[in-house]
Amino acid sequence: MQSGAGGEDGVECRAGGFAVEAPNQFQGQRQRQQRQRGRPAEAGEQRQQGIRAEHLHRVQAAHGRAPALATGIKRTWPNKVVFTYQGDGDLAAIGTAETIHACNRGENIIIFFINNGIYGMTGGQMAPTTLPNMKSSTSPYGRDTQIMGHPLKITELVAQLPGTYFVTRQAVHTPANVRKTKKAVRMAFENQLGNKPGLSFIEIVSNCNSGWKMTPVQANQWMVDNMFPFYPLGDIKVDGALVAK
Repeated sequence: MQSGAGGEDGVECRAGGFAVEAPNQFQGQRQRQQRQRGRPAEAGEQRQQGIRAEHLHRVQAAHGRAPALATGIKRTWPNKVVFTYQGDGDLAAIGTAETIHACNRGENIIIFFINNGIYGMTGGQMAPTTLPNMKSSTSPYGRDTQIMGHPLKITELVAQLPGTYFVTRQAVHTPANVRKTKKAVRMAFENQLGNKPGLSFIEIVSNCNSGWKMTPVQANQWMVDNMFPFYPLGDIKVDGALVAK
């Protein structure tokens, strides 16, 4: 496991978890840095409330273990804003136990789950989220559910757990969907900053044009035609209550 510098402005976990300091906590630090460099902070910088790169520190977790690592970081430094960034093979396969138990405990962290239906970074193998009849490098004739099992809708699964406070599924293939995703991300961070009672879980359905052997345009359309019907977009749980369909 690799860890970034762990100064007062935060701790970061990579390939799994990340932790950043709340904006109002690092505001003063930025101004102190400006004074140390011999120039005052500009008015715009004084008003800046965004998270800068120097306040984001990374720690690399073993594959699938990011929620466990993020739990340790958040409990050790409760003033940090902690989130994980995981793919479907990571979160829904080797990391299923860590994911489910972090959600069930209601850890005050955010989990970002990127679902492209395959192991996109290791050769395009079948993942727990691979659709029925979907081809991959390890299911070249398509996923046969009688032999290989059914796709795992882990987002719906964790929404049933009492420890999750906000659960949603979004996408970023159009400007309108980007705006909806940004709104969900903001809500998740506000939940953590407000110490809401539970974990925020955001799935983002994504394409993988190289793994799917398509052009980017074709991959986007295939995602709309095939992924979205199986993994419908929208909020599943808000403020600790399941959304009525």
